[in-house]
Amino acid sequence: MLKKPDITPSFYSQYGIVADKNNIKTDCYRMHPFYQILSLTACCFIALSFSGCETENQCEESSMPTTIQTASLVHFDTDMDAATNGYALCGNRQPRFDNRFSPYKGGSVSVDVVVEHYSFLGCPHCARFAAYVEDLLSRYPDMEQHVRFYFHHYTFTGYEHYHAAAFAASQESMELFWQFHDILLSTTGVEYSFQQLRDVAMYDLSLDMTAYDAAVNNITADGARTYAFLEEEKKIAKANCVYGTPSVYICGEFIEDWRNSEDVILQYLQGRNE
Repeated sequence: MLKKPDITPSFYSQYGIVADKNNIKTDCYRMHPFYQILSLTACCFIALSFSGCETENQCEESSMPTTIQTASLVHFDTDMDAATNGYALCGNRQPRFDNRFSPYKGGSVSVDVVVEHYSFLGCPHCARFAAYVEDLLSRYPDMEQHVRFYFHHYTFTGYEHYHAAAFAASQESMELFWQFHDILLSTTGVEYSFQQLRDVAMYDLSLDMTAYDAAVNNITADGARTYAFLEEEKKIAKANCVYGTPSVYICGEFIEDWRNSEDVILQYLQGRNE
C-alpha cells in the first residue's frame, strides 16, 4: 500500500518536479537504477530537445471527428458548448476537442480562455506541466477565474491500465481523478502493475471498488466503455497530429513549447481589460 500523499500546489516539488518555465533539466524519472541507466541518455535528450515524452506514433492526418461518440460517460462540463457559444477571448480560434468528458481546473467564474492538453500519466514532462499549471493558477487569480485547463488522455502502448484506472476514478468524481493523476505523475519512475493500481484505488483513495473493477476490466460492459473512450481520445489526438506529451492547445492553437503557455494565456487575458 502506498502512503497517500498530501496534494498541495507544492506537491510535485518534493519529487524534483519544478514549474519554472526556464528550467529544462530533467530528473530522468524517479526510477529503479537499472532503468535509469537504460533511459538516461534518451530521457535527457528529450528534455533538452522539446521537453516532452515522444510516442511511438507519428502524425496521421485523417477526417476523424473531434466529438467523442462514447455514450454513458460522466459529463464534467455540461454547461459549455464551444460549437454553439464560443469562448469570449478566443475570438476566431476556438477549442479543437470535445471537452465535455474531460476533467478540468480553473474557470471558476467564467470560461473565457480554454487550454486543452493531452498527457500520458507515466510521463515526467507531463508531471512538470501539471506543476506548471498549479503554479499559474496560484499566481494569477485571473487565470483561476477565467481560464479552464482540460485534461485529455493519451495512452502509451503497454500503459493503458494507468489511464483506465484514472478514468475509473473520474467516473466517481473529478476530485478523485485529480488525486489519482497526482499520485501517478509524482511517481513516474514506478512501474505500476494492474494490481498495484488497484491497491492505490482501494487503500489510498477509498474508491468504490465494485465500480472500479468493472470500469478497468475490458470484458465487462463498463470496461469496454472505458477502453473505447481511451482509444477514441487517442485517435482524435493522432488526427490532430499529437505526437508527444504533453501536447498543449490554447484556444485551439498548438503551443510548440508548453513552457510558453503563460505568455500566450496572458496575451488572451489582456482582452478582458481592453
